[in-house]
Amino acid sequence: MEFALQYYNPATGSDDYSGSDNTASGAYIFKPKEGDMSKKLYSTYLKQETIKNTNTGVNAYNLYFENSEKTRMYTAMIRLLPGATTVEWEVQLHGIPVTSSDDLGKEVVVTWEMLNNFDNEDTFYTDSNGLEM
Repeated sequence: MEFALQYYNPATGSDDYSGSDNTASGAYIFKPKEGDMSKKLYSTYLKQETIKNTNTGVNAYNLYFENSEKTRMYTAMIRLLPGATTVEWEVQLHGIPVTSSDDLGKEVVVTWEMLNNFDNEDTFYTDSNGLEM
């Protein structure tokens, strides 16, 4: 499986989306910039930490990423519970910086790509902003 943190440039509210109220991208509004729909690399992989808890049988993997300026770190925690048929992922961005060059944030997304003919039986579960399944 491949995993990446990527981003889109956000709409500013003045980019004339056809049929739109031209609301800017922001909290609860995922709206990439009109004419710039390509994902960009948000961070690069730095290292992995493996944690095996012999008492509970839980295996955990912490993946560490950093931004291109090497000033911010992001983490992805993966947990495998004994006997479970699911894999738990938790991604922590620790805030999304607004750059001084354009005064804009980012529309950050997490992408997964399954390799080697992975069969998920057309099922994928995610939560609602950390609140519920």
